[in-house]
Amino acid sequence: MKHLINTLLLILVISLFAGCDKNDNQDNEIILGTWAQQPSNEWFKFTFLEDNIGFMNVYSQNGTHLETSDKFIYAFDKTEMSLTIIFEDYPGSRIIYDVKMTDNMLILNCISGDFDDFSLYKEGDSDASELGNVGNDSLEGQWRDLDVMNFFTFSSNKTGSALIINSNGDYKERSFKYSYNKKKGKLSITFNDNSTPKSIAFNIRLSGAANTMMELTCTSGNFKDLILWGVGTDK
Repeated sequence: MKHLINTLLLILVISLFAGCDKNDNQDNEIILGTWAQQPSNEWFKFTFLEDNIGFMNVYSQNGTHLETSDKFIYAFDKTEMSLTIIFEDYPGSRIIYDVKMTDNMLILNCISGDFDDFSLYKEGDSDASELGNVGNDSLEGQWRDLDVMNFFTFSSNKTGSALIINSNGDYKERSFKYSYNKKKGKLSITFNDNSTPKSIAFNIRLSGAANTMMELTCTSGNFKDLILWGVGTDK
């Protein structure tokens, strides 16, 4: 079934982007990144990556709980200010938006596909973080989940450590090397020991105030998805 969905998506991608050239791909630059509604009891966040792949996250409990994360492909026409989105789980449906942009705000008005309208704000534009080195362009500092069961520490020299605590209280600490591509939203980690998994890769999105929430969706290495919060460098 998943193979069939991927095949349908491939056909839709070919038809959606047929005739595109390099200049068309440059249109995407003005919407690349993460855009979110103002946090409330339930709110939406969109991330647009440079390869015409994106994610829509829905949060509840004032942003402390990730309800859903849906992958999509998109095409943006800068001349017409039109955005087309096709969700991976619904490859036969297209959602088309009329797009308006003002400063750091992205306004999406649905004109086809019977979906919500959105007023979104650009995340990650701040040059300063309230938590020192945590957030913005850097991953430096310590990050942990709300259950205090997973700790990740990233250093400026591209090394770090992970402390994983099991439900029975046992824990394991592993050191690693990492690479982070902010523009593509990719994080790769290679552990220094011989335990499994040896290497893991994530789609990564930083959000929240001054980029102090890290969402990790595992794409390789058989590791669980994580939502981590920056705890700063003044420990």
